[in-house]
Amino acid sequence: MNLRHKFVTASVALAAVAAAPTALADPINGHNSTPGTLTCGQSVYPTTSGSFAALAIQVVGSTRVFVVKSVPAFGINVGGGIPSKMLQSCTLDEPSIGFPVTVIGLFT
Repeated sequence: MNLRHKFVTASVALAAVAAAPTALADPINGHNSTPGTLTCGQSVYPTTSGSFAALAIQVVGSTRVFVVKSVPAFGINVGGGIPSKMLQSCTLDEPSIGFPVTVIGLFT
């Protein structure tokens, strides 16, 4: 392969990468976003969840995520091995659920 062929191949590859659309995460307006509020003690956080199965609640306007270990109302209990002193009990209120639920987990 000569130098000119290598240059043309590299130029085409670079142009293809530069022209590709950028994927941006949108936790507020994403097609799976579920807005709500998470109340932990006296603190109330605006939240969004991508999916109930993910068991992660993102705090809007922050990099914080509440990782759910347990949702007693639904019989969910995962994340064994997390020391109980690290866990906190909060109330999640999302219109998609229809009623406030207690969630137990930790912030990351």
